[in-house]
Amino acid sequence: MPMPYGSFSLQLIALTAGVALFIWSLNSHDKGAVLGRFFGFIIMILALLSVLCTLYMSIKFWTQPASSYEVVQISDQTTHPTMQDHHAPHKEKSTDKKK
Repeated sequence: MPMPYGSFSLQLIALTAGVALFIWSLNSHDKGAVLGRFFGFIIMILALLSVLCTLYMSIKFWTQPASSYEVVQISDQTTHPTMQDHHAPHKEKSTDKKK
């Protein structure tokens, strides 16, 4: 599992932006305040769910015993089925015509 620090940081930034937009909309009496309140609330909910999922998966991975890690090795000889023709050795076609 890759380190979740980068995604966690972006999620906290999104959560902060949602809270800032929501607070701004509560203090503002402009026409866009209702729309700002709606989007601020949606951003806060989605960012909070994302933070909770990242924390859950990080804790689950951290507490998992090392013996249960699945190791996957990829051989250099394996190719994608559609790319097999490109990796096969090419035979040069002879242009000499025999009579």
